[in-house]
Parts: sequence; structure tokens; C-alpha cells
Amino acid sequence: MKNVRQCLMLCILFLTGSGTAFSVSYPKEFGDDWTSAVQFIDAHHTAWKPLFEEFGVDARLAEAIVFPELIRYSRWQDEIETAAVNGLYVLQGTSGANFSIGRFQMKPSFAEEVEAAWNQSALAKEYGFVFNLQDGVEARR
Repeated sequence: MKNVRQCLMLCILFLTGSGTAFSVSYPKEFGDDWTSAVQFIDAHHTAWKPLFEEFGVDARLAEAIVFPELIRYSRWQDEIETAAVNGLYVLQGTSGANFSIGRFQMKPSFAEEVEAAWNQSALAKEYGFVFNLQDGVEARR
């Protein structure tokens, strides 16, 4: 019973506190990062919309899902992380480097899963292209 009261008190404090998630101005909080993310989405919406619709996905919903990753994107950090992945992942695989990079924060292990799924899909046959999934430097490159 004591834990229930403590939980209720924390909830009340959270909901009535001055710094709650309900009172934050996210555009103001994230500043230029927010603005850059909005501009990136706006610049690509027209091209993305038909692609999402082809798969029955609402473009604005998909954009909302990637929006937080776009806010966190840093071109300089991405350059450093990409160089690290190119060096470590290519040589050692996911045991050498398996952290997220790029605007959409993909890990090498996720990219490998996408490649494997592609190879199993009808699209691989339709386009006549399969990924080399061998565990080696040339395949990872």
C-alpha cells in the first residue's frame, strides 16, 4: 500500500510540476536542430509520399517516426561515426562496430538484416540484384 501511495504522489508531482512534458516548447527547446529536422522533412515529403503510399503507409506517420532521429542528427558527429564504422565494421564486422549512424540512425547489424530480407524478397528477383551476405571484408565494404 505504501508503494501505491508513493507512486500516486510521484504521478501527481509529475503532472502538476512546472517542468512537465506538457509544458515544454519542443521547437524552442531543440532550437536549430528542430528547425533543420522540419526543413529536411518538408524538402523530402513530396518525393517520399508516393513511396510510402505504395506500401500503404501514411507519409506523415512515417515522418513522425523518424523526426526524433532527425533532431538528434549532427553532420559532424555523423562524419566521425561513419569513418569509425567504415574502418571498424568493414574489418571486424558487427563485433568491431555496431552503433547507429546517419540521419536515420541505422546500425550495421540492422543493415545486414535489411540486406538478408531483400535477398529473400520478390524484389531481389524482380531487380536482379542480391547482396553479398558472406562474412568478409569485401562483402561488408
